[in-house]
Amino acid sequence: MFTVQVLTHDTVLNPLQQRAAFRQLGYTTVPQPETEIPADDCLRLWLIMMLGELKFLAPEQRTIIFDSVTKSLEGTGEALWNSMQRQASATITPMVVVGDGQYITWSGHIGWLDLVSGDVISEPQVPVLETVGYNLAVLFGRNALACQQLQRKMDHAPDCPAD
Repeated sequence: MFTVQVLTHDTVLNPLQQRAAFRQLGYTTVPQPETEIPADDCLRLWLIMMLGELKFLAPEQRTIIFDSVTKSLEGTGEALWNSMQRQASATITPMVVVGDGQYITWSGHIGWLDLVSGDVISEPQVPVLETVGYNLAVLFGRNALACQQLQRKMDHAPDCPAD
């Protein structure tokens, strides 16, 4: 789908974070810049980056969320990419929802993951007052468009003359 060079073009992830992110994706090292990363792994990488921006989460909470949510995302990146290629609306809307900053649930999951204990519970003891939802189809679409734009710029950039 996109090369590592395009996916890691900005400073959202420093080199150590890139290494950790690609390890979470199952790679032993950061792939070479020209390596093309499949759509499912792009979605998972963008989820890692999004979780990293949620400052109310501790690193271990980000890890358990990523490990828990990604199990349900198999094939989702490919489906979203195929919809984009056909210029069609996504037929799936994968969501991650945070409740009261302590609980999380996601599309295809029944119950809540307690971010304090790490336990999966059917429902919190006290009803959740505040929820914040993250639409992973929009996350995918925005990042994919940004990567496409960057790829076009790179493809049309003048070659630097050799010294």
